Amino acid sequence: MQRYIFENLDERTTILGEAYNGYHLGDGRRLGACTVVTTLCLPNGQKGVQWAIFGYSIWNDLVSSAKREQILSALDAIGPMPVRLRSEEQAVVIPAVDNEGRVLAVTLSSASQSGTDTMTFTVRNPKGARVYAMGARRAQVPVKLLQCSETEQTLQVDALMPYEIVTVFWE
Repeated sequence: MQRYIFENLDERTTILGEAYNGYHLGDGRRLGACTVVTTLCLPNGQKGVQWAIFGYSIWNDLVSSAKREQILSALDAIGPMPVRLRSEEQAVVIPAVDNEGRVLAVTLSSASQSGTDTMTFTVRNPKGARVYAMGARRAQVPVKLLQCSETEQTLQVDALMPYEIVTVFWE
Protein backbone atom coordinates (compact mmCIF):
# COMPACT_ATOMS: atom_id res chain seq x y z
CA MET A 1 0.00 0.00 0.00
CA GLN A 2 1.25 3.47 -0.83
CA ARG A 3 1.88 5.87 2.02
CA TYR A 4 -0.10 9.08 2.07
CA ILE A 5 0.48 12.39 3.82
CA PHE A 6 -1.69 11.24 6.69
CA GLU A 7 -0.12 8.03 7.94
CA ASN A 8 -2.58 6.91 10.60
CA LEU A 9 -4.81 4.85 8.30
CA ASP A 10 -5.94 1.48 9.60
CA GLU A 11 -8.17 -1.39 8.48
CA ARG A 12 -11.28 0.72 9.12
CA THR A 13 -10.43 3.15 6.31
CA THR A 14 -10.64 2.60 2.56
CA ILE A 15 -9.24 5.11 0.08
CA LEU A 16 -11.56 5.51 -2.90
CA GLY A 17 -9.74 8.28 -4.76
CA GLU A 18 -6.55 10.25 -4.78
CA ALA A 19 -6.28 14.01 -5.24
CA TYR A 20 -4.50 14.77 -8.51
CA ASN A 21 -3.40 11.17 -8.96
CA GLY A 22 0.23 11.07 -10.08
CA TYR A 23 1.08 14.47 -8.65
CA HIS A 24 3.92 14.34 -6.14
CA LEU A 25 5.04 16.82 -3.54
CA GLY A 26 8.63 18.01 -3.57
CA ASP A 27 9.78 15.22 -1.25
CA GLY A 28 8.26 12.46 -3.41
CA ARG A 29 5.10 11.88 -1.36
CA ARG A 30 1.74 11.87 -3.13
CA LEU A 31 -0.66 14.72 -2.55
CA GLY A 32 -3.10 12.43 -0.72
CA ALA A 33 -6.55 10.96 -0.71
CA CYS A 34 -9.51 12.98 -1.92
CA THR A 35 -12.21 10.48 -0.93
CA VAL A 36 -12.13 7.98 1.91
CA VAL A 37 -14.68 5.82 3.69
CA THR A 38 -14.04 5.08 7.32
CA THR A 39 -15.83 3.33 10.17
CA LEU A 40 -16.13 5.26 13.40
CA CYS A 41 -15.77 3.25 16.60
CA LEU A 42 -18.19 3.80 19.43
CA PRO A 43 -16.90 4.59 22.94
CA ASN A 44 -17.55 1.00 24.03
CA GLY A 45 -15.25 -0.26 21.26
CA GLN A 46 -18.01 -1.57 19.04
CA LYS A 47 -17.98 -0.85 15.33
CA GLY A 48 -20.03 2.23 14.55
CA VAL A 49 -21.38 3.94 11.46
CA GLN A 50 -19.50 4.39 8.22
CA TRP A 51 -18.66 7.87 7.00
CA ALA A 52 -17.54 9.13 3.63
CA ILE A 53 -15.05 11.98 3.70
CA PHE A 54 -14.69 14.09 0.58
CA GLY A 55 -11.61 16.24 0.35
CA TYR A 56 -12.16 17.89 -3.00
CA SER A 57 -14.95 20.37 -3.79
CA ILE A 58 -17.82 18.32 -2.44
CA TRP A 59 -19.84 21.42 -1.61
CA ASN A 60 -19.43 23.03 -5.02
CA ASP A 61 -22.84 23.30 -6.74
CA LEU A 62 -21.54 21.94 -10.04
CA VAL A 63 -21.56 18.16 -10.14
CA SER A 64 -18.95 17.17 -12.68
CA SER A 65 -18.52 13.61 -13.92
CA ALA A 66 -15.58 13.22 -11.54
CA LYS A 67 -17.62 14.43 -8.56
CA ARG A 68 -20.53 12.19 -9.55
CA GLU A 69 -18.16 9.23 -9.61
CA GLN A 70 -16.73 10.32 -6.24
CA ILE A 71 -20.19 10.41 -4.62
CA LEU A 72 -21.33 7.12 -6.17
CA SER A 73 -18.11 5.35 -5.15
CA ALA A 74 -18.62 6.45 -1.55
CA LEU A 75 -22.24 5.31 -1.52
CA ASP A 76 -21.26 2.00 -3.11
CA ALA A 77 -18.51 1.44 -0.52
CA ILE A 78 -20.82 2.12 2.41
CA GLY A 79 -23.79 0.12 1.14
CA PRO A 80 -23.04 -1.82 -2.04
CA MET A 81 -25.52 -0.94 -4.77
CA PRO A 82 -27.19 -3.70 -6.79
CA VAL A 83 -26.76 -1.67 -9.99
CA ARG A 84 -24.19 0.96 -10.91
CA LEU A 85 -24.41 3.10 -14.05
CA ARG A 86 -20.88 3.36 -15.48
CA SER A 87 -21.69 5.74 -18.33
CA GLU A 88 -21.74 9.48 -17.85
CA GLU A 89 -25.35 9.84 -18.91
CA GLN A 90 -28.35 11.67 -17.53
CA ALA A 91 -30.38 8.61 -16.68
CA VAL A 92 -32.42 7.14 -13.87
CA VAL A 93 -31.57 3.57 -12.84
CA ILE A 94 -34.12 1.57 -10.84
CA PRO A 95 -33.32 -2.02 -9.81
CA ALA A 96 -35.89 -4.65 -8.85
CA VAL A 97 -34.38 -6.97 -6.24
CA ASP A 98 -35.93 -10.09 -4.68
CA ASN A 99 -35.85 -11.07 -0.98
CA GLU A 100 -32.54 -12.87 -1.46
CA GLY A 101 -30.84 -9.78 -2.90
CA ARG A 102 -30.84 -11.02 -6.50
CA VAL A 103 -31.46 -8.48 -9.25
CA LEU A 104 -34.56 -9.45 -11.24
CA ALA A 105 -34.70 -6.41 -13.52
CA VAL A 106 -33.23 -2.95 -14.05
CA THR A 107 -35.21 -0.07 -15.50
CA LEU A 108 -33.19 2.58 -17.31
CA SER A 109 -34.83 5.88 -18.14
CA SER A 110 -33.31 8.66 -20.19
CA ALA A 111 -33.58 11.88 -18.20
CA SER A 112 -32.47 14.03 -21.09
CA GLN A 113 -34.32 15.85 -23.85
CA SER A 114 -31.55 14.79 -26.22
CA GLY A 115 -31.52 11.10 -25.24
CA THR A 116 -28.41 9.16 -24.26
CA ASP A 117 -25.43 7.51 -25.83
CA THR A 118 -24.89 3.79 -25.39
CA MET A 119 -25.08 3.08 -21.66
CA THR A 120 -22.89 0.70 -19.67
CA PHE A 121 -23.92 -0.55 -16.23
CA THR A 122 -22.83 -3.17 -13.71
CA VAL A 123 -25.26 -5.51 -11.97
CA ARG A 124 -24.37 -7.37 -8.78
CA ASN A 125 -25.98 -10.73 -8.07
CA PRO A 126 -28.26 -11.06 -11.12
CA LYS A 127 -30.97 -13.69 -10.76
CA GLY A 128 -30.14 -15.58 -13.96
CA ALA A 129 -27.77 -15.84 -16.88
CA ARG A 130 -30.23 -15.07 -19.68
CA VAL A 131 -30.61 -11.34 -20.28
CA TYR A 132 -33.08 -9.49 -22.48
CA ALA A 133 -34.48 -5.95 -22.65
CA MET A 134 -37.81 -4.42 -23.64
CA GLY A 135 -39.14 -0.91 -23.87
CA ALA A 136 -42.42 0.91 -24.43
CA ARG A 137 -41.22 2.30 -27.77
CA ARG A 138 -39.37 -0.85 -28.88
CA ALA A 139 -40.41 -4.45 -28.36
CA GLN A 140 -36.78 -5.57 -28.33
CA VAL A 141 -33.80 -3.51 -27.23
CA PRO A 142 -30.28 -4.79 -27.95
CA VAL A 143 -28.37 -5.56 -24.74
CA LYS A 144 -24.77 -6.76 -24.84
CA LEU A 145 -22.96 -8.62 -22.07
CA LEU A 146 -19.46 -7.09 -21.75
CA GLN A 147 -18.11 -8.89 -18.68
CA CYS A 148 -19.46 -11.68 -16.57
CA SER A 149 -18.40 -13.31 -13.32
CA GLU A 150 -20.25 -15.51 -10.87
CA THR A 151 -21.63 -12.53 -8.95
CA GLU A 152 -21.42 -9.57 -11.33
CA GLN A 153 -22.25 -8.63 -14.92
CA THR A 154 -21.34 -5.54 -16.93
CA LEU A 155 -23.78 -4.84 -19.73
CA GLN A 156 -24.33 -2.32 -22.49
CA VAL A 157 -27.67 -1.05 -23.79
CA ASP A 158 -28.11 0.87 -27.03
CA ALA A 159 -28.69 4.61 -26.87
CA LEU A 160 -32.06 5.69 -25.52
CA MET A 161 -34.28 8.28 -27.18
CA PRO A 162 -35.34 11.34 -25.15
CA TYR A 163 -37.20 10.22 -22.02
CA GLU A 164 -37.32 6.62 -23.25
CA ILE A 165 -37.69 3.84 -20.67
CA VAL A 166 -36.15 0.40 -21.11
CA THR A 167 -36.21 -2.53 -18.70
CA VAL A 168 -33.54 -5.26 -18.67
CA PHE A 169 -34.64 -8.64 -17.28
CA TRP A 170 -32.76 -11.72 -15.99
CA GLU A 171 -34.01 -15.31 -15.98
